[in-house]
Amino acid sequence: MFYENNIQIVLPSSFGMSARRKARREARRQQGALPGMSPKHMKKAMGGMDVKNIDGVKEVVIKTETEEIILIQPEVQLLNIGGQSIYTITAEGEKRRSPTKAEEKTSTETPSVTVSETDIEFIADKAGVSKEKAKEALIKSNGDLAEALLSLQ
Repeated sequence: MFYENNIQIVLPSSFGMSARRKARREARRQQGALPGMSPKHMKKAMGGMDVKNIDGVKEVVIKTETEEIILIQPEVQLLNIGGQSIYTITAEGEKRRSPTKAEEKTSTETPSVTVSETDIEFIADKAGVSKEKAKEALIKSNGDLAEALLSLQ
């Protein structure tokens, strides 16, 4: 930028650059460097980042209130920057399903709660019910003694 007869004249940024400098700038742009930042400085700035590919991922499920999105054959990358994890997922396809199907799937699974005999006796004694009812209440409450006791009263 310069002034001539009190008129401001703005020239393009490449005006007055040597051909060699223009070629270097274009090469940096093609390498993906930010404008004004050399590849060497870019590598140094990215030195604090740790990128890992997660292999063997078959599907990724994203659950919302209205549906589930299943990403098929995803490629997952984990990027750690300053203690924070960022996952990047690219997938070849997706399937969508309503949450009712997912709820049906979980409700058909058998409960895997193991209840000790002492817990059953404790609940049966405190609630004044049979051991069978106490066991059912403990299984419904996933082994939570307080919840099982409250459900029987």
